[in-house]
Amino acid sequence: MHKTVMIFILAVMLLSGCSNKKEREAEAMSNYVSFRDAIIDNNGLTSENIPFSHRLEVNKLTDGRFEYVVTIYDADVAMYNIEWMIYDKSIDNGKNEEIFPTYGIIDEDTKDFTMLPFQSRKEKNFVSGMQLSGISQTPKFSLNILVTWKDYSKTNTYRAFFNYDYEYTESEEAPVENTEGESNS
Repeated sequence: MHKTVMIFILAVMLLSGCSNKKEREAEAMSNYVSFRDAIIDNNGLTSENIPFSHRLEVNKLTDGRFEYVVTIYDADVAMYNIEWMIYDKSIDNGKNEEIFPTYGIIDEDTKDFTMLPFQSRKEKNFVSGMQLSGISQTPKFSLNILVTWKDYSKTNTYRAFFNYDYEYTESEEAPVENTEGESNS
């Protein structure tokens, strides 16, 4: 009898663990879709107040594709539980087949990073900046970025939108850096 009860309890725990995992995956995908839709609905507008610096770096790969790296850094305000996404209009075919670069949105293993003005403590996950990267198939592309964060109390959520329009030219030798949201090409 005791063995039967233990097996039953173990089976219930396994089944509930599977359903919890499926629920977490569904919630993560819903969060991902809401981020993507918010970026699309924003129509490429840039937020008036972006409390951090940002830059774009692009490298041409040997296979002709382009690797881009977007960095956010030097926060002017305390930013807790940062989540962000880079949406590349040039690869969205409207069928929701592409997965865009994200942080904190769909991966439950990511740490809750915090950017605080003039502070960096890795052991507490306080960072001075964060990067996301992706690949573009074309030498001309537009990136729309949404960053969200919470305040110190973790009750208020804020968000900032910014964009980069990039076009590769053969004469380019240095990475593109611009905190105004447009590339220098």
